[in-house]
Amino acid sequence: MKKICIIIVSSILFIIIIQWFILYTPSDNFIALDTIDNNKINFNLLLSPQYQITPINLYYINLDTSIDRKKRLLLRMSEFTNYNTIRVKAITPTDLSYYRIELPSHCIMTDKEKSCLLSHFKAIQQSYNNNDPYSIIAEDDIILEKNINWEYLISLLPNNWEIIQLYYFKFPFKNNSEFKLLQKKNFLIKTNNSLTSAAAYLINKKGMQNVLSHFNHNHLNLLNHTTMCPADYVIFHNTNRYILTYPIIKTEEIDSTLHPHHILFRMFYL
Repeated sequence: MKKICIIIVSSILFIIIIQWFILYTPSDNFIALDTIDNNKINFNLLLSPQYQITPINLYYINLDTSIDRKKRLLLRMSEFTNYNTIRVKAITPTDLSYYRIELPSHCIMTDKEKSCLLSHFKAIQQSYNNNDPYSIIAEDDIILEKNINWEYLISLLPNNWEIIQLYYFKFPFKNNSEFKLLQKKNFLIKTNNSLTSAAAYLINKKGMQNVLSHFNHNHLNLLNHTTMCPADYVIFHNTNRYILTYPIIKTEEIDSTLHPHHILFRMFYL
């Protein structure tokens, strides 16, 4: 028992040190590759979900053991009529023997991280198989702060979009004030900075095909992947990803069952 406690404490300290390094080490300037100005948005129409004709499929990833999370999410979603809420059974470390996973040498992943990544691929595959033109992939701790008309939002998007990130962790960078200014003025931003989180994202058919090109019949091949390998980095890599700066989603203030130690990331969230 003492040994287990030492391992847990050591792991937490290691993560805190890494986050301290990120917090205080100067990083690249924020770069906005493309934006959509708030002045182009009819917020009255955006915030009128009753005008959405077809419900959007929302696939949420949930562990069999996370019964309370499932109940809370379904209770929250029961307030809305413009979603089809579909559960995706999360993959666990005990399921990994059914998968062939090829990783580049720089990717050191725990079994939980591999399971989380595969769970996202499973959810995207399910949406693709259901022939969704677009859908929302989410984890089971999301909370909708604002319900919106998704059909109107999609009509606003650039023609080349593949993924719209609906929530993000924002680590500090040199000109953080520039990002805050962009955030106030712009509804949508495309950037090459690592504003990550796979808690919730909108994905279209082209995006699904792009992501699933790495996944075939329980075989995940990331040998050509060049960035870090947590789920958000893999899913968003080499896709036309935009970040929705307008706050419509938050997460429960408890640690993620899919992403260990995410509560520590929130400590540094600005």
